[in-house]
Amino acid sequence: MVQPDGYRRVAGDVWVRPDALSRLAGADAYLFDIDGVLVDTSASYPEVIVRTVTHYLGRISGWPGEGPPLVPGDTAWFKQAGGFNSDWDLARAATLYFLALGEALGRRHLDRVRDPADLQAFCREVAQAGGGLVAARSVLQARVGEAVMARALETWDPGLIETLCCEYYARDDAPALFGIVPRHVRGPGLYRRERALVTARDLPPGRLGIYTGRAASEALPALELCGLSGLVPPEAVITADSGHLKPDPGGLQALVRVLSPSVAVYFGDNLDDARAAQRYRQTPEASRTPVLFCGLVAGQSGAAMGERFRETGAEMLAARAVEALRWLRR
Repeated sequence: MVQPDGYRRVAGDVWVRPDALSRLAGADAYLFDIDGVLVDTSASYPEVIVRTVTHYLGRISGWPGEGPPLVPGDTAWFKQAGGFNSDWDLARAATLYFLALGEALGRRHLDRVRDPADLQAFCREVAQAGGGLVAARSVLQARVGEAVMARALETWDPGLIETLCCEYYARDDAPALFGIVPRHVRGPGLYRRERALVTARDLPPGRLGIYTGRAASEALPALELCGLSGLVPPEAVITADSGHLKPDPGGLQALVRVLSPSVAVYFGDNLDDARAAQRYRQTPEASRTPVLFCGLVAGQSGAAMGERFRETGAEMLAARAVEALRWLRR
């Protein structure tokens, strides 16, 4: 990534807004999203989404062909649209996109429906409509018409899509992670492919907190993988079960109340993380306790995400969290 406008390179692939340098020097709490920040999920969640959508279209809806209708890299377009912090919602939106496309074009075939340019354009339209599953439904209906959309919705089962996601993610461990018995797939769960990006030795001294879209049952194994489960107070782990879903700043407000820092830094890798930090700046807590945002810009969509992070006022950009943490330890 080239030097972003308005930022100063402070180390390697770490950039900081000059006006944030003094506040970063006073940071005494570090808050993290999990996926793509603490844990490399590139071989788990994107693959879960691809397999779930392919399974649903092929085995549930009866589409012929081998597929898949999308590839793991396609999921980044949904993330850039915002509102898809839940990968299960992303899978629901992607499945509905293909069901509506199949109804509109009469092209219900796994090997013939893939159109990367149209999928990317669709995600841009979803972003313009506000992002997320509700926006995706609205955009699709505008594209295909009410009658076609109604037929697509008749064959769309959001609950079953979530079940498939859970089963592909956990498989034989689904009873422990999600409290369900796998009925569709068996074997080692794709979550076992995840790898730690940050460990305890990478952290500066300070208090730790988590604000993630994962459920609590998914968050604990990730923290154990990173060796952080004993270092983060249970009350400082804000998950999807808490009622706070990004970009709601409520999760950051809760962490500030629990940890009582002077200055906190929140590390995230997608637009919903950045928007949560942006909205936190408008809360009463922000005047007393700043939460600065560090946007992570590694990977294929790094340049695009860097631009979106700058638009939301990110104080810091880095290729990976570990590089930013090492600079903060200086």
